[in-house]
Amino acid sequence: MSHLIKSISSCVLLATLCACVGGLTPSYAPQHTELEIVKEIREKQKGDSSLDPDIQVNLESSSHISVQDYLKSFGQTSAGNREYTVGGNDVLSIMVYEEKDLSRDSVTVATDGSITFPLLGRVQVGGMTPAQIEERIAYALTSQGYLVSPHVSVSVKEFRSKNVVVLGAVKNPGRYNLQSQETLLDILSRAGGVDFSSGGSRTTIMRNEPVNNSQTQRLAITLNIKRLFSGEDQFGNLLLQNEDVIFIPMAEKVYIMGEVMKPGEYVIEDRDATVIESIGMAGGFTRIAAPNRTTIIRMENGRERILTVPVDDITQKGLRSSDITLRDKDIVIVPESYF
Repeated sequence: MSHLIKSISSCVLLATLCACVGGLTPSYAPQHTELEIVKEIREKQKGDSSLDPDIQVNLESSSHISVQDYLKSFGQTSAGNREYTVGGNDVLSIMVYEEKDLSRDSVTVATDGSITFPLLGRVQVGGMTPAQIEERIAYALTSQGYLVSPHVSVSVKEFRSKNVVVLGAVKNPGRYNLQSQETLLDILSRAGGVDFSSGGSRTTIMRNEPVNNSQTQRLAITLNIKRLFSGEDQFGNLLLQNEDVIFIPMAEKVYIMGEVMKPGEYVIEDRDATVIESIGMAGGFTRIAAPNRTTIIRMENGRERILTVPVDDITQKGLRSSDITLRDKDIVIVPESYF
């Protein structure tokens, strides 16, 4: 009994809300079965949109900038000219030509950026490229009188000092060690690729960008990942930096239910889809639909708002201005005709 009273109360409340909207036709109060479906959809939407609170805070506190504006403001060295710089926990291979006793296959860089090398003791290599480390070791061996014109070769055997985090609509989200000159597409490939069936086209790279010797600026660099994959975007494949966070949010979707041919969930990303267009996506009305009582249930400021859209009036009388552009997570209900 209490459940029935609660359901009736919900219908009355929704009817009251509808009356406040002031549509062109009498508003529609969703029925009990529809309310139950709406509840299930909202629960699913909560799960789809769940986001780590830390990431949410980072997104809100970052300065948002397009990839084009980022390149104008900060520039970017091309991948072919940018070398990897060594850091703590990287593993190096150091070979001194014809000096087997001095060569080392695996040398781990300490957290302070130093290594221990035969004859030389501790050598600072943090922040240096492999070529610069070669020069430093060769110079030290020569200046200290151990060798004449030594030939030193340094390579990074294991990349461990730099990492990025990939979150959202990828097949294998997580933390990845950054290897040499890796780009956004490189990391997304290692993460198993983007799941476009659930993810949207918008991608954000959160990055700490130095502005002077002592300060950094937290940026949220935005780009269209679909345009990048298709080759339309020639600039979005940024070189990644240590501690970058790549976030691909779920696609913007609406749910269309009731008297349409193909009820279900539909992606509205990259388009300003209106109610009438969404009905088309769902295959159109059934023969028992009541188009003029088509209703949107929309979340605004944590509360549901009810909007009635007189579809017949819009299409038959040319009232295009009364059509409503849908938003992410809108639920469109097409009720059954009374007759």
